[in-house]
Amino acid sequence: GPVVFRTWDFGGQREYYATHQYFLSKRSLYLVVWRIPDGQRGIAEILQWLVNIQARAPNSPVLIIGTHYDMMQQYPSSRSEDLQQFIRDKFINIVDAEKCGLPRVLDTIEVSCKTRH
Repeated sequence: GPVVFRTWDFGGQREYYATHQYFLSKRSLYLVVWRIPDGQRGIAEILQWLVNIQARAPNSPVLIIGTHYDMMQQYPSSRSEDLQQFIRDKFINIVDAEKCGLPRVLDTIEVSCKTRH
């Protein structure tokens, strides 16, 4: 049958957080997008989203997308790599993600619209 493609942009406003659960469903691929320059604070928000996705749509595949990669030039060159490795260790390279209350994270990538990276 036909493939239905729907996107929902949850801009991060806390006052709407309670409504997000109504848009999460099984048989979906989730893109969890975060700003790389936000560092550990951004990673904490990733965790909140992953837990929410697992609660509403167990074992759905997830891709973690780090944006604003171009802004990382102001930090030591290893900063972005360290954050990506931290995400891989915490969310991807874990055994029994489901037992940890997390969905199946497929990968993490970095993007920059400015530099087209």
